Amino acid sequence: MDSLTARRFLRYAEYGLLILIIGLIALFLFHRVRTTQKQAERMAVMGEINAMRAGIVAMQDPPEAASQKDLPGMNPVRLLLQTPPKNYLGPVRTPDERDIPPGSWYFRPDKGLLIYKARFVLDFPFTKEPTRKLQFALESPPLASPKLERRILACGRNLCLTSR
Repeated sequence: MDSLTARRFLRYAEYGLLILIIGLIALFLFHRVRTTQKQAERMAVMGEINAMRAGIVAMQDPPEAASQKDLPGMNPVRLLLQTPPKNYLGPVRTPDERDIPPGSWYFRPDKGLLIYKARFVLDFPFTKEPTRKLQFALESPPLASPKLERRILACGRNLCLTSR
């Protein structure tokens, strides 16, 4: 009977070890997937920011519908991008943070801010620390002087894209 009990104990120990190994592999894979998702979101956001920066630099004259005085505070997505990001919600007058899904762009017309609410805490070269919320504004070049709360991402002849 001792050998039967010992074999049974060894079998359960092997099953336990197998479950432990599978669990560790699954944890490792979940961590890698999450890291890859963070990097993908960061790259997608950087692509949109770089497209807006290119639009600022390429803009020679203001659009016919807007005068040079109207440009600061305008929606950067409508002004600079030919197609909005797929997760762009449009102008939101009174946003409730709970109603804005993570991974969304939206424009605050009252403040003239384009905001991106990230899914993950992301680190960018123009932010002081990793953040879940990025804010961008269009400002005229004299007003876009580097202050403590904003950073200039791109400047053209008529307009600057700043981050807050």
